[in-house]
Amino acid sequence: MDRYVYIEIEKNGGKHINLPIHKKRISSLLLSSKLKDIYEKEKPDVVHVRSRMPAWINFLAFKKLHQKPLLVSTFHGLYSTPIYSQVMSKVDHAISISKTVKSYIKSTYKMTDDQITIIPRGCDSLQFNQDEIESLWLENWYKEFPQTIGKKILTLPTRITKWKGVDSFIDLVEALDSNDMHALVVGPVSESKKRYYQTLLDKVNKKLLSDKITFTGSRKDIANIYKISDIVYNLSIQPEPFGRTTIEAISCGTPVAGWRHGGTQEILEDLFPQACSTTFPALLSSMTLFGRMPSKRECRSSAAASSVLAFFVSKAEVRSLVHVRLAAFDIASRISLLTPPSSPPKSASG
Repeated sequence: MDRYVYIEIEKNGGKHINLPIHKKRISSLLLSSKLKDIYEKEKPDVVHVRSRMPAWINFLAFKKLHQKPLLVSTFHGLYSTPIYSQVMSKVDHAISISKTVKSYIKSTYKMTDDQITIIPRGCDSLQFNQDEIESLWLENWYKEFPQTIGKKILTLPTRITKWKGVDSFIDLVEALDSNDMHALVVGPVSESKKRYYQTLLDKVNKKLLSDKITFTGSRKDIANIYKISDIVYNLSIQPEPFGRTTIEAISCGTPVAGWRHGGTQEILEDLFPQACSTTFPALLSSMTLFGRMPSKRECRSSAAASSVLAFFVSKAEVRSLVHVRLAAFDIASRISLLTPPSSPPKSASG
């Protein structure tokens, strides 16, 4: 957990107890006894588990408790190993980060509507904002990437892996066939994906697009890259659980286009339905890019978009402990598992 979160916890009257329950190894299960001791000492009203290994450790700790707190989990993804993941459903209530994830939970773990509450993941609006870009950053950017000067910028923010749609993005750039634009693929290449990355570079060269597409690698200044982009894409082949890059880009005032599935579909149907496509030709025709797509100014000034965007964006993400405590308290009250005290309950989150 990042130091910023420790500070937020303490600033809001909480206590952080350091226990390495995040490590994915069998020996981590032995921490269940220590966790049980913590629960007996702290007596939390609500325990919130946010990933599978901590959930299994918590499951074993709960078995040893006589008096159990309310247990809430958050599903952050479409977990591919149901046997390992089913522990996330063995709770009093579950939080889902999107409708897509909620549907998956219901079909895979047989939980019912009233057992699941949707709380969109959101993004940090302190980082992903519409503030002006510093001139020094722009100067340095154009020195590093002079091929982007005076061009319309198309950006695909993604790590390099087959299901993230980089192949489709290359095809899109070829089909648009414009000398007025430059495409960026922004994201890391892991050691295990270097062979696939090379096939992408070969494809770019074969299609004679090396002067139109740049792979930037991992960047810490992604918010500024969103801001200089004219359009950002999410082209994942498989449904995204939420579509974090989609909401980050929109929060920076840049329109987004993507496939009509998963979390990206949920966001775009509310904000830019004309940019949500089911086929490649539809994607291409829906964004005569410099015409029917909303301009950045429209994206930033649309009252409707702003009101919906506010639902997804929080000061430091919905997942911050303060929000989780209040959400868990609200859930507990609504499902009558806890008599509401005069103040939000103590909680433990893992």
